[in-house]
Amino acid sequence: MEFTVSVIIPSYNYAHGLPHTVKSVLKQSSVSEIIIVDDGSSDNTAEVVADLQKNDRRIQFVYQSNAGPAAARNRGLERATADYVMLLDADDELLAGAIYNLLEPLRFDPQIELVVGRSVAVNLDTGQRKSKSFKSFSTDKEKNFVAYLEKKITLAHGRFIAKRSLFARIQYPEHIRGAEDLSVYAQLFANAKALSIPEEVVLINHHGDSFRHNSRNTGESGLKVVEAVFNPKLVSSSLMQYRKRFYAQR
Repeated sequence: MEFTVSVIIPSYNYAHGLPHTVKSVLKQSSVSEIIIVDDGSSDNTAEVVADLQKNDRRIQFVYQSNAGPAAARNRGLERATADYVMLLDADDELLAGAIYNLLEPLRFDPQIELVVGRSVAVNLDTGQRKSKSFKSFSTDKEKNFVAYLEKKITLAHGRFIAKRSLFARIQYPEHIRGAEDLSVYAQLFANAKALSIPEEVVLINHHGDSFRHNSRNTGESGLKVVEAVFNPKLVSSSLMQYRKRFYAQR
């Protein structure tokens, strides 16, 4: 069975870097659409995307008034139509064969809902690179959820594909800025059959104008994040016992 992937790229004033990121996606197999969500940019993002669209009809452009990265990702997810989705930051780059490697486990077990590869962090100021270490996931969703909260396993945009149907329930919390991805990652682990692979799939670039926030080092209100993570509609009652422990860590 062949699966398809929608790649969602939120962007804010990053027109100069978008072509490089998009081209890294166009080199991948099984990508049915690339959805670029412009979060109210004041640069020439629209013109840059229009030029890219001339060469590939899979590229879609969505504009919204500035509402933050969570809202941009949610708009992209609403538009996605493929079997699986990948969320990629506008300043990152997929490595050769990334989508193929992430889809490969599904050919043996199509019930897998979340596949996570390794990333390579690049400091654009120094050129230093650091590869994420490989850590196997448990077959138990609760163990993965707890391991994520305890920072024993990690997740980042560009490293994973997830079954699109998961996002019918899981959404990025638009009222949180700076840690909006943390609750989504936790809820994916709580709800999805997950698998990690040893292959490196994405270059994550670190610089001053990245369209990202470090969810582990944010000043965001701890209570807001905890409430988002432990949404009773998305997290089973058996996992609620970890709420106090997680709040104490914030």
